[in-house]
Amino acid sequence: MAEGVVSEPLLPSGDQGHKVGFTPPTSSLSKNLIAYRLRNKMAKNILAMKLGVGLGTLKNWEFGRIHPNRKSWPAIRTLLGL
Repeated sequence: MAEGVVSEPLLPSGDQGHKVGFTPPTSSLSKNLIAYRLRNKMAKNILAMKLGVGLGTLKNWEFGRIHPNRKSWPAIRTLLGL
């Protein structure tokens, strides 16, 4: 892979706890969360508190390891202005 190129994580198949047909935008969510945090010079633990989740959960979202559950999306949308 070329230097500086970010590989997009593939979405895992199977039930992710979302409605049928809903595919959470994990790679763009990851990028948006990181960009928001860096733009606002915010530590990960502060952003996690603002979103009402644990630090480990935020890290997993930023790395694209897991998807937010349904109850987390309103806080994410409000924070990112979606």
